[in-house]
Amino acid sequence: MGYHSKLRGEIQFHPPVSGPELAPHSRFIPTGSSWDEGKRLVWLKMDEEIVPTYDGIRTRVRAVGIRTSQGDELRADDLLSEVDEIWKVFRFCPDGTPRTFNGEIRVFGEESPDVWRVIMIANEPVEQHPKLVWPDGTEEDV
Repeated sequence: MGYHSKLRGEIQFHPPVSGPELAPHSRFIPTGSSWDEGKRLVWLKMDEEIVPTYDGIRTRVRAVGIRTSQGDELRADDLLSEVDEIWKVFRFCPDGTPRTFNGEIRVFGEESPDVWRVIMIANEPVEQHPKLVWPDGTEEDV
């Protein structure tokens, strides 16, 4: 039991990650099991594409971003560290050029106004919390 949050959004990256670069990092790839979904807050967003080859067709599987878990009872305390973990592994392509990361993941807690996000700023994950601005311009942290 405890305090739970809902997660929404995703972070895309380009170019996608595939083949030998993806294989050693299978801990970030969802298995499809609903039990496994709740083990992490974020997973790699996978994309499949049918590709014709000289001897038939094959399915190319690659990661195109970071998606939120579909688990029901999520505690979002470690969201930034999980996004950061994936970012550190895939921020550079095998040839050393940087990948581009864009997007955000929002967190909605059980109680209002518990809302915050992890957003990519200058190609790095950053945790942000909103401020409340009153009509007279006075600001408060939420």
